[in-house]
Amino acid sequence: MLDARLDDLRVAAVSATSATLLGTLGAVALVRGERFKGRALFSGMLYSPLVMPEVISGLSLLLLFVR
Repeated sequence: MLDARLDDLRVAAVSATSATLLGTLGAVALVRGERFKGRALFSGMLYSPLVMPEVISGLSLLLLFVR
């Protein structure tokens, strides 16, 4: 159990660090970078995790009230 807990902590530290670094680099690329070809797609991929919970909640409520 203790080994599993340490493995979980390692995985959590690595994933949190990598997500922070990738998010920061993405934000810097969008703010300071020049216009590039896939900017709209890249921006949409960054904003989709912010919108997804509302979409899933709306879809589940739609399915609930349609029945």
